[in-house]
Amino acid sequence: MINFMASAITMDINLKRTVNSKVFRHLVFWIAILGLSYIYNYHETIQYRPTSMHQWRNSVSASIALNYAHEGEFFHPRTHNMQVDDFTSDITITEFPIIYYAVGMLYRLFGFHEWIFKLVQILIGYAGLFCLFRLGLRTFKNLIYALFLPIFIFTSPIFIYYLNNFIPDATSLALAIIGFYYFSRFYKDRQHRHFLISMLVFGLAGLIKTPAMLLFFAISGIYMLEWLFNMRFKSEGRIFFNPGRQVAIAFGVFLLVVAWYVYAKIYTDIHGGVVSLVEIRPIWILSKETIQITMDKVQMRFWRGQYHSPVLLILTLVLLIHNIISWKKHNRLYSWLIILTLIGGIIFSLLFFRSLRNHDYYQLNNLIVPLLIMFNFMIYLSEHYAKIFNSWITKVAFALFALYMAHSAQKLINNHYYNGWYENYARTHYNKLYNDITPELRSLGIDRYDKVYCTPDNSINISLYLMDQKGFTDFFRSKYPFSDKLELLGQHGLEYVIVGDRSVMDISPEEAGLKQIGEHNGATIYSLD
Repeated sequence: MINFMASAITMDINLKRTVNSKVFRHLVFWIAILGLSYIYNYHETIQYRPTSMHQWRNSVSASIALNYAHEGEFFHPRTHNMQVDDFTSDITITEFPIIYYAVGMLYRLFGFHEWIFKLVQILIGYAGLFCLFRLGLRTFKNLIYALFLPIFIFTSPIFIYYLNNFIPDATSLALAIIGFYYFSRFYKDRQHRHFLISMLVFGLAGLIKTPAMLLFFAISGIYMLEWLFNMRFKSEGRIFFNPGRQVAIAFGVFLLVVAWYVYAKIYTDIHGGVVSLVEIRPIWILSKETIQITMDKVQMRFWRGQYHSPVLLILTLVLLIHNIISWKKHNRLYSWLIILTLIGGIIFSLLFFRSLRNHDYYQLNNLIVPLLIMFNFMIYLSEHYAKIFNSWITKVAFALFALYMAHSAQKLINNHYYNGWYENYARTHYNKLYNDITPELRSLGIDRYDKVYCTPDNSINISLYLMDQKGFTDFFRSKYPFSDKLELLGQHGLEYVIVGDRSVMDISPEEAGLKQIGEHNGATIYSLD
């Protein structure tokens, strides 16, 4: 009996050690994240070509990466569209192309597989989620609360959708989260290397997408409050204990980001700025009608849960009010970071207000605000209501809420891919016509660099990218008749025309000087006589 009790005690001790071990906790994290990825059908959608919502912008990003695989000039990114420099060039520029370039080099090594692009983005996203998990473990010493933080982000439909796609906004948010993790470590441990890593990661995030700099600017605001207004954020000493060195690093990172976008603006202006404009679209230059339409679109996405569950976002608004009312009881640093990032998010939204009308991902990096609000509230509970915070009832409530958010997100993601208008149109038009047309083009002697006009396609290069074909779309003169566009492009070296819907032709092929040389899935291929 004594031996049995001793064995039971030993087993209990070993079980507790296992549960509290780093390996076990990390294993639980990866099971949770990979399990959610499976629920979101990542294993299936990672195989998809650009499709569904924002197929247009996804195709631009995918095109830049594929062109790097062919040309490989880092400071001269290219798309498949030849409408720049008076219809003679395919160069373009958007965000800092480090991800596109890296993917292009991977294409060279392993061949062209679009899942490589998506996998790179997913892995960076997972790294951000893992840093959130590590931050939760360091802060709360509890597995459930540590898991809740990454799940908070990984149940946002726009984060889930764009992470497993080609637009890098979700990736930039993940990098900002990594920067936040290292800054939090710097705040706690006062190790300068953590500050350096934090600033460098924030800089990379900002180079990829400027909204990812929200926390960087908020931290800069904390620096000013601490040194210019003598505000205290720690019980002992200052956060920035080496102000000269630390401000030099932060300012250097800021200058690097500014330098890139100045270069991008100059580069775009020199080459015409047709494919990609580097500019703001502020609210004060818009008509009342446009402002109202944009507001209606934003509200619609909010209530549909495209940003996140409306229940969660309303809850975080309540928690923000609570934070303000109980200001002195909350962590001062994180409270100020919330206020400063909120202000930054509002300013950014006003500067790019016109883009919010049709681009939900412009709000993706603003998810950092509700994340900070929830994180600070959890700190508040753990410090002032430890008994409630540590009770199994509260932990179960957090776990159930996480499951609810995951379920809500899964339904919306399924609608994006399987039931939405965008997806149905993409599958029945662009993807049906052009996904596998490339071998047919090559068999007809059409080289990748031969200039092709593909119509109807009002996007920059959805059809051209899916075909991996240089040329033109209707993007440059969408409202012009087919015959006028054909005449104009004929003056710029046009060699072939691919028509996906003959109803766009206002003259017969014979009158246009076109000779049919092939057909594929409903798309007719012509050469110019």
